[in-house]
Amino acid sequence: MMIKHIFTDMDGTLLNPAGQISAATRHAIHQVDLPVTLVSARSAVDMAPFATQLHLTGPQIGFNGALIYQLHHHQIHPLHTIPLAANSALQIIQAVQRHFPAVSINLYDPFRWYAPQADRGVARQAARSAAAPTITPVEPLLSQADFNLIKVTLIMEAPQKPAPVVKLIAGLGLTDVSL
Repeated sequence: MMIKHIFTDMDGTLLNPAGQISAATRHAIHQVDLPVTLVSARSAVDMAPFATQLHLTGPQIGFNGALIYQLHHHQIHPLHTIPLAANSALQIIQAVQRHFPAVSINLYDPFRWYAPQADRGVARQAARSAAAPTITPVEPLLSQADFNLIKVTLIMEAPQKPAPVVKLIAGLGLTDVSL
């Protein structure tokens, strides 16, 4: 069997505990004569500096596979997206806001990050991100016909447990949502 392509996760695999690519890893990737694709739950904006650092020119995979993109001159060019239906996102967001108001809500399109409020979860996420969120009401954003929603992230602070939130969302019966 011959290896033809390398796909690598980022956090805990490509990146060291400090969230960086070590010199040894960078050198090894530059020496390999194979295409390399980063695969991550991260946004393309947060992946781009690493792809640039490694001189990757091929397709990259973000948002757990919901976005395949390529970088051209440091610009993100989506090749394929799996959008989340605005109606499903709105049902999730309204249910979470009603039953778990302390949960931080974050929405992403291929290029930007949005949040309905600047809360602790958003601040924590911003500390690890290359981007800053646009604080905006959710309903008008989701009602835009051209809005390409890729991911909704819910962040909770300890001692909150995710199981009740997951149970709430699963109980909505949305067939286009994976938990």
